[in-house]
Amino acid sequence: MFQVKLNPSSIDAWLALGNCFTKKGELTSAKNCYNRGLEKGPNKCLLCDLSMVERMLAQGKKLTLPHYFVLLCLRGCGRS
Repeated sequence: MFQVKLNPSSIDAWLALGNCFTKKGELTSAKNCYNRGLEKGPNKCLLCDLSMVERMLAQGKKLTLPHYFVLLCLRGCGRS
């Protein structure tokens, strides 16, 4: 949250805050952060994370730790 307050136009700050909410299981707050980040510009990590959170919300599921690790692995695949 501190990063977003310091630099609200930072895509990385919104991604980090969204990831914090995702880890806590606060998926609606995470979705809001990812969308705010996308308002600043396109970002594949934001899109990947937003996609997973939206699927979880649509299915009424809670995010589990294994789901979160899968998310991190999938996001890392495009960075090589």
